Amino acid sequence: MTEEGQVLKDCLDFLSHVPCSRFFRRNIVSGSRHGHYVQSGPKYHADIWGIFEGRHVEIEIKKPGWIPGKGNAKQTERERKQAEWRQEVIDLGGIALWADSLDMLIQKWETETHGLRT
Repeated sequence: MTEEGQVLKDCLDFLSHVPCSRFFRRNIVSGSRHGHYVQSGPKYHADIWGIFEGRHVEIEIKKPGWIPGKGNAKQTERERKQAEWRQEVIDLGGIALWADSLDMLIQKWETETHGLRT
């Protein structure tokens, strides 16, 4: 299992214990089948999606130590679209965040849901 895969697994386990919620792993795949291009969803949507107390949630999981735009002067196109999607979810009243570890997710989750039942 990759480092990112382990973080994803750990985060899903944590989220499975959050009351009044339901979370799912989102697999985005694309490719050709019988000469037709098929894609299961937008490439930039988050790895985890769910509902918490009636609010839509998107959580992007990154490998440990990931920093936006690290290694290049600006974010990659995918990173930019992921950030735009998170902001759109927030603007529409949802919760959207990214994490590179279970500890980061827990910290951000507590900040984002402050005052909400957890």
